[in-house]
Amino acid sequence: MFSVLILFVLILRCPLHLCSLDKRHMLNCVRACGRQVLYRMFSEFSDIGAVNIVAADVLLGMVSFFVVIVGSVMIGTLMGLAGGFSARFTRHLHVMEPMVVVVITYLAFIVAEMFHLSGILSYV
Repeated sequence: MFSVLILFVLILRCPLHLCSLDKRHMLNCVRACGRQVLYRMFSEFSDIGAVNIVAADVLLGMVSFFVVIVGSVMIGTLMGLAGGFSARFTRHLHVMEPMVVVVITYLAFIVAEMFHLSGILSYV
């Protein structure tokens, strides 16, 4: 499973390089994101109480699923672009390249978790 950062680094280094993500891995990431949203939604529902849940709460729970997916992918894309941009300047410093890849990927995970989004989906 490649991170977004690694894909951007590979594309910037060799424009003809063809990268393919396995559909099963992406589906597993979306499932992990769905589990995270469902866990948070049902914990909020248990705090509210079964009697007080209305249709608007269920609708907001469904909308939050798409917000988490889109937000996580956006954070991962922005961090991947930042990592790819900074990797262009470390071309002559071979010691720094792996460190940039690891730090930017971890930063994408941390930023997504800070906003209560899916950290796993942000670095894939």
